[in-house]
Amino acid sequence: MDASPPERTAPLRTEDSSRSSEVVGVTEVDFLGYPTACSEYSLGMRRDIARAIRRRRPDAVLVGSWDVEFAAVAEPGRPPVAGLATADAVRDAGNRWVFPNCSTGPAPHAARWLIIAGDPAADPRVDVTGEPLERGIAALEAHAQYLPGSPAIPRRMMLTGITR
Repeated sequence: MDASPPERTAPLRTEDSSRSSEVVGVTEVDFLGYPTACSEYSLGMRRDIARAIRRRRPDAVLVGSWDVEFAAVAEPGRPPVAGLATADAVRDAGNRWVFPNCSTGPAPHAARWLIIAGDPAADPRVDVTGEPLERGIAALEAHAQYLPGSPAIPRRMMLTGITR
């Protein structure tokens, strides 16, 4: 969003993301401080994500697609590096020899699932209608401070972009 400087936008997006997470039952969110539109893939990013995975010890990690043509992107400047770094970090988090300088931190943890939102190769037999769809729309609506335009945008994003 060009109309809002990063120092003003970042706290708004953090608040919106926290509210959005609460809508779908997520009680804790880690914000690693990487800029949204200018992030670069790095070992540091992978290390930070792997450290969060080791600390939280999830069964599943949900990540946005790193496909450049991801249909549900609300922000054209979003780089796909966060998704790719997270996919690598899921593997890294389970290997004690990756990032050995983190050995004083949480023990290695291998998540069972990597779930890629917006993956064009997704299994179309997974039902995302009804309550799951409505919760997803409500989570997007919780981004009211950041998503510009009509309140109908989250519903349109979910119906035409993510669940196509």
